[in-house]
Amino acid sequence: MSEGDRVHDPIDPAFPYGGMFLLLEPFMRTSATRIPPAMGPSAWELAQRFAGLHQTMTIYFGQDGIAYDHPLAAHPDAEDADLVAAMVADHHRQLMCSWRFPQLVAQCAEALAVFTDDDSLARFFAGELHTAYCASWTEWITLLRDSLTDHLRHEHGPVGWTGGRAQRQATRTNHGT
Repeated sequence: MSEGDRVHDPIDPAFPYGGMFLLLEPFMRTSATRIPPAMGPSAWELAQRFAGLHQTMTIYFGQDGIAYDHPLAAHPDAEDADLVAAMVADHHRQLMCSWRFPQLVAQCAEALAVFTDDDSLARFFAGELHTAYCASWTEWITLLRDSLTDHLRHEHGPVGWTGGRAQRQATRTNHGT
């Protein structure tokens, strides 16, 4: 682009397009046109995303920070894996697995993706939601996710439903259409 091809701003000929920004400055200062700074979600918004996980943690850790209220919890050698298995068994007896566990697995995966380390997990779940203290939130959430997934795979098998492409194809074949 040669000097003759440039469009010169009449306000400041030494700085092409510079005067245009000076003319827009009062407009850009009004509150209606300001773009708010990028902000992350609030603690309340995150709590809504992890409602099922928060409820499960409250059941598991209890309101006073004591682990799951189960006879196994009184045993001094009880590990988190045993207590999570007992909690899963209780949910299984109540026939709640296929309704609650898939969303909990998804919320566990989302929590591990959003909060990338133990410190941020602890700040949110123990600090903001007042759940309890856990030695390693990453390990506990991973244990919960894996336990729920294994239970769904082994105890409930693949989900069956009526309809779907394969069933429609079989119906058409059987009826000669």
